[in-house]
Amino acid sequence: MMAEDVMQVNHRHVMLWMMVTRPCHRSLAARNVVEKCIQSIIKDFTVTTIKFQM
Repeated sequence: MMAEDVMQVNHRHVMLWMMVTRPCHRSLAARNVVEKCIQSIIKDFTVTTIKFQM
């Protein structure tokens, strides 16, 4: 699996999250949860990318 594949999978994951969470976006609490989730996905992705480059 190349870094590009990881990026695509990740992008799809985030898009899925957006779709799933769009109905709750009116609530601030839900938005915070979503942002934390997306941040953790990005963090995981960054770690994965660094591993791929080594």
